[in-house]
Amino acid sequence: MSVSTTSSAAAGALLKQLQQVGQTHLLRYLDALSETEARTLISQISKIDFDLVKKAHAFAIKPPSLQDVQPLPDSCVITDYRKYELEWKTEGLSQVAAGRVAAIILAGGQGTRLGYNGPKGAYNAGFPSKKSIFQFQIERLIKVRALANEALATTSATLPLYVMTSDANDSETRDFFEKNSFFGMDPADVFFFEQGMIPAVTEAEGKVILESKSCVAMSPDGNGGLFAALERSGAIADMERRGVLYTHVFAVDNPLSCPGDPMFVGCCVAKSVEAGNLCVAKARWDERVGVAALRDGKFHVVEYSELTEEMAKKSSGKNLAFGAANICNHFFTTSFLRDKVIPGMKASHHAARKAIPCVDDPAPKASNGIKLELFIFDAFPLADSYLAMQVDRESYFAPIKNASGVDSPETARQMVTDLHGGWLLRAGAQLEGTGHCEVSPLVSLSGEGLDKIVNGLKLRLPLYLGADGPVNLEQFGTNDFRITVDFSTAQDGVNHYRVVAKKPNPDVSAAAKVIMEKLAAVDISKTTPLDALFLLSELKDLASNSNL
Repeated sequence: MSVSTTSSAAAGALLKQLQQVGQTHLLRYLDALSETEARTLISQISKIDFDLVKKAHAFAIKPPSLQDVQPLPDSCVITDYRKYELEWKTEGLSQVAAGRVAAIILAGGQGTRLGYNGPKGAYNAGFPSKKSIFQFQIERLIKVRALANEALATTSATLPLYVMTSDANDSETRDFFEKNSFFGMDPADVFFFEQGMIPAVTEAEGKVILESKSCVAMSPDGNGGLFAALERSGAIADMERRGVLYTHVFAVDNPLSCPGDPMFVGCCVAKSVEAGNLCVAKARWDERVGVAALRDGKFHVVEYSELTEEMAKKSSGKNLAFGAANICNHFFTTSFLRDKVIPGMKASHHAARKAIPCVDDPAPKASNGIKLELFIFDAFPLADSYLAMQVDRESYFAPIKNASGVDSPETARQMVTDLHGGWLLRAGAQLEGTGHCEVSPLVSLSGEGLDKIVNGLKLRLPLYLGADGPVNLEQFGTNDFRITVDFSTAQDGVNHYRVVAKKPNPDVSAAAKVIMEKLAAVDISKTTPLDALFLLSELKDLASNSNL
């Protein structure tokens, strides 16, 4: 044996353990390894929970037989959410203001399918602002917190963010946040934790697969690995320390996700449910997507392949009976996670049959094993109370999964353009030109307040309404009094709007004096563009009311 005495002793002890679980093949190449390779392999094997692997394999290859699939009862489905939106949003903001809500982002994925070598959340999808997906989502979190402070007349609202990374991107994700100053968040309110890893196994016998002579074939344990990771990392304990009662969990690949979504969270709190599922209506009856349903009397997400054509086409009033499409956007109470989900989902894995590179065949062309994965929605059957809220796809779901075609950066950009452009038009702006449109979440979370900013303004596409920006001049007033809106030069072909007030011909009227006093009190050179926009709106109102 070419390894040291120390490694040999460790290997001997490990061999006895492997004999007990029938996995001695993992050390069959040990004699051919260097000292470093041997230590690495022994360390990797020593960390594997073989009892968990055995139970996960047994469950995956022969899951419980679940046959009776039924639509959710009407009492569990909310489709008329607009009717109660203000009430639930108010409830949600009050919970955020009290520090009872945390956001959890599932960010373990890489951008490989997008042609991007890095964490998917760090991907720039080509929006006018050039922001990453992480920045999109975190700026929404910051705005939710600000709205909570405003609604409750406080300054103490907190909305901590828990970021689940993976072994492949943990270091890069942490570095990305640090390089971007945590996108304006207090680093103390951001908690990183890694998703678990589990070995790939042969389907027939559950033998752990060697990727090479010195390495076990490992893979992430699925988005349902969240729950064990929350416990293992201390994240759930951190939530309890903070007084968090409710969690909002969402996938990183949807830039329209709103961390701590006040309307959704507020509804779930008001309805006193343990679990909630934010869904969108299926685009068509045969859309290949999982749907919220009952299976054997328990709340579930049922895969499209489990529905017959007759079931998939079945209607319930104006909607499909199985029409609430799952988009990985969920609500859980922390007590539900701690008391039911973490202890109840440890080994309920699913089998993903894959061609897994291994020591005997580095490039297999057919399936030769299974990866073991937990699904986050498998927590739903453990809930005694649950609701599914079906919202507008156009406002909530613009996934970025593929480099082109459906669910691509281009479709996401167009969805954001349609949504945000609609906000601006309804707020009284005129849009000219062609191209994409984007409103920073820091300006408006869902279109609120834009009428005070853009009413009556002509804005040119492509545009980004945010912290700074570009083009054309607008004047209002009379020959005796004018205010000029200066939209400075476009950057990268995108119009970044800001406002500068000027006073070329001061009027001597009482109303003009009031306006001039307001202008004199503001150093425009030190005023943020957003502040300037609000100032412009106020001055316009004064000028209009005074017939200037």
